[in-house]
Amino acid sequence: MALTPQQQFAKDCVSEHLIKGQPFKKQLKEKIDLIIDLMNQKFPVLLDYEKNWAAIDFIYGCTKNCLRQRK
Repeated sequence: MALTPQQQFAKDCVSEHLIKGQPFKKQLKEKIDLIIDLMNQKFPVLLDYEKNWAAIDFIYGCTKNCLRQRK
């Protein structure tokens, strides 16, 4: 199944900015905030979601999938 543009962008940002193999909650908040800002700039529709939950969900999914693939 193909990724949506938002999923692909989140995956690319996670690969570039976060520590591979670490769960979401162990990542630096500043790095998560950076990815949220990048996603909101590229996909302004994400700003419609309260407390950035949609962008956070994309990021969380990427970190979870990265961990699953490493095991």
